[in-house]
Amino acid sequence: MSESLPQSEPPVEAIVAQMESVMASLPALLKATLPAAEHEVSLGELRGIAPRDYEALYATAVELCDAERFRDALPIAVSLAAHEPRDARFLFIAASCMQRLDLLKPAAAMFALCALSGDNPPAIYRMGECLVAMGEIEPAREALDSAHEMCRSSDEYRGLQDLCASALARLERLQAA
Repeated sequence: MSESLPQSEPPVEAIVAQMESVMASLPALLKATLPAAEHEVSLGELRGIAPRDYEALYATAVELCDAERFRDALPIAVSLAAHEPRDARFLFIAASCMQRLDLLKPAAAMFALCALSGDNPPAIYRMGECLVAMGEIEPAREALDSAHEMCRSSDEYRGLQDLCASALARLERLQAA
């Protein structure tokens, strides 16, 4: 971003600028680190990034998202996901930023990666939302149905189960029309 970020405190603007710089170099870094990745070593581990640094960046991204500043949060979130893709939180927040910015195809893909990390009904539900918005009705139905079924096994996801049921009902009405 060449323009100054609106309503941004100097530390956040500096973090975003740094993350954009890192993102620009990611393709070359990823290519160079592919052999290490095949041995389950993350880019962050190769670059010596400490867990406390991840947590500080994640907290900043969450704060920006809570303030609905998804454009500011996106470079931080994507950098976190690229550097430590085994942490589902980083994949989820990156995908959430993309979804909020109407970058639906990459958001759906990132939510799918997040879902691969284990039982993650919220990621599958959000992937379904992206698919619906893209007009991919049958894959959306499968995602929403899968999330709905996963929610049945846990009271923790009761609210999400209701959201899935509502989304599935809307899909039914759409197809009936």
